Amino acid sequence: MTVYSSILSPPSRVWRVIWSWEGPQRLRVFLWLVACESLLTNEARVRRRLAVSADCPRCDANVESIIHILLDCSSARQMWERLISPSLQPNFFSVSLQDWLMLNLVRPPREDWPTIFVSGCWLLWTWRNKELFCTDFD
Repeated sequence: MTVYSSILSPPSRVWRVIWSWEGPQRLRVFLWLVACESLLTNEARVRRRLAVSADCPRCDANVESIIHILLDCSSARQMWERLISPSLQPNFFSVSLQDWLMLNLVRPPREDWPTIFVSGCWLLWTWRNKELFCTDFD
């Protein structure tokens, strides 16, 4: 059992936490889409026949799922490793998507962390989209 086990909870609590987060509405909607696993990743695009490959365009190592884009991809991992204390990294990198959202929104390591966390997720998602769909993005 982890130190965070008391906050891991059913999905209904995740929704309440997301909609009560004090940030821009656009980012609350983004969090909700993440929690619902409704972002249009390459994995989802292949299922809908909008893409031919489910691979991550950044690392080509894995299927591009939401958790891969926001946490497991090498570029995402590099960002989070710079922001997260080494003592907190084992829990940060080893939980499910819903639990990961809860860990970072409910009991953050510092007061401003939820804003940093959501902003980081949003930036990872927007950078991914620009790399994938904008020919002039470097």
